[in-house]
Amino acid sequence: MKKEKNSFLQILMRYVYKGIKYAFYLLVIIFLLLVFYKVVGIQERMPEIRNARRSLDGRNITDAVYQFTIDNQGNVPDQITNEFKEICKTGAGDCTGLLDLSILVESNYIDQLPEDPQNESKNGTGYSIKRTSASRVTVKADYSELGIIINVTR
Repeated sequence: MKKEKNSFLQILMRYVYKGIKYAFYLLVIIFLLLVFYKVVGIQERMPEIRNARRSLDGRNITDAVYQFTIDNQGNVPDQITNEFKEICKTGAGDCTGLLDLSILVESNYIDQLPEDPQNESKNGTGYSIKRTSASRVTVKADYSELGIIINVTR
């Protein structure tokens, strides 16, 4: 009789062990599905995140130009014209065809000129700048996404 009790307990323990094992597998699968859902959700929002960064970068550039203008009796850097022109990267070797605003970095108005997250230009930042009326400047994000035009004016 004792043998039957052990057999019954052994069988019961085996089923309990299997149940715990399958419950653990189920929890792992649910966890992996949640992680996958979050990763896919973030990937879908990346264009929005990059556009937010572009707006912030444009603001940083216009703030640096604004501070330069204040410190120079209302004079915007001479390189900035009334036509959009792409800004040259900080430390770029060749700024041919680009707008060199290294004076902002050299004068400590900005640490370095920001680059667009999806910039394709070798020496450009992916941001263009122009002078508007009354010594105001507008920075445009050349690679904005989702059909949104990002212009920051100050």
